[in-house]
Amino acid sequence: MSPFSQPENHAHYNFSQQLSRALSIMLVALLALIMSEGPAQAQTETYTVLHSFGQGTDGANPFGGVSNATVGKSIDGFWGATENGGTYGYGTIFRLTSSGGVWTEVVAHSFSGADGESPTSAPVGAATAAYGTTSYGGNGYPGGAGYGTAYLITFSGGVYQLTSLYKFCFPIPSCPDGDSPYAGLYEVLPGQIGGATYLYGTTLNGGANGLGTIFVIDASTETETVVHSFAGGIDGAHPYGGLIECPGANNVVDYCGMTYEGGSGNVGTVFKFDPPSGTVTILHSFTGGGDGELPQGGLVADASWNLYGTTSTWGRAWLRNGL
Repeated sequence: MSPFSQPENHAHYNFSQQLSRALSIMLVALLALIMSEGPAQAQTETYTVLHSFGQGTDGANPFGGVSNATVGKSIDGFWGATENGGTYGYGTIFRLTSSGGVWTEVVAHSFSGADGESPTSAPVGAATAAYGTTSYGGNGYPGGAGYGTAYLITFSGGVYQLTSLYKFCFPIPSCPDGDSPYAGLYEVLPGQIGGATYLYGTTLNGGANGLGTIFVIDASTETETVVHSFAGGIDGAHPYGGLIECPGANNVVDYCGMTYEGGSGNVGTVFKFDPPSGTVTILHSFTGGGDGELPQGGLVADASWNLYGTTSTWGRAWLRNGL
């Protein structure tokens, strides 16, 4: 069965989520790599467990790593999310902070299903306000698993508060606005585009062709716009990962990402999206041979705009030189 079909009596089917649930009996520990100071030749590397999940309602199965919780140009700990656990068992948002060398995990929010379920990426942003997604919950819940949400989590006066910015799949079941935002959001700060905060992201499914979307949310009005619906074939299909900034023509910012399927070999693509024109350019179509296939993660770029990523099958880590 395809990871993107919809089995009977279940609104969604997601390969990675099924795998995660199969491994849910395992205790997941958050690890930090700490490098000691000193001459390069004397440098040592040690792993330190900062927090072990699965203790009461602190969350379980952290998915998608952590992100910096920034205060200006400084970092005040990390944001993260667990796919399961919390008060209701539908996942959590957590903060990890350090004081006097002691790390503490605090649950910032426990998802209830109606406000989201199963976050599979860490929120991104400042220590006082960050944006994120859940891959399920929201519209269609209860009665189904839901189709995913975008949210804002704030911290003020010692209190965390979650605001749902958007609930995907309206109307049900066609989901022209997208379905299952598996990855996180890319925040475009006020001043970069007009005077509002815009959030770019992808959905695994839904859109005009049911094969996933690129979307943008205006955080000030809490409105979502699909800026590209993947069509399959050479265009790509089912983006698991999110977007990163990459250079476009005439000093315009473009966004780069990957799709799990589609492309000339139907085993995934690397693409660039141009917001002014709404067009997607395929930078690479995976073949399933020496270059790997079926990428599930995201991209990173170096200072020269070389792109780096991985594929989930054939175990490839790869580099694309330049844009």
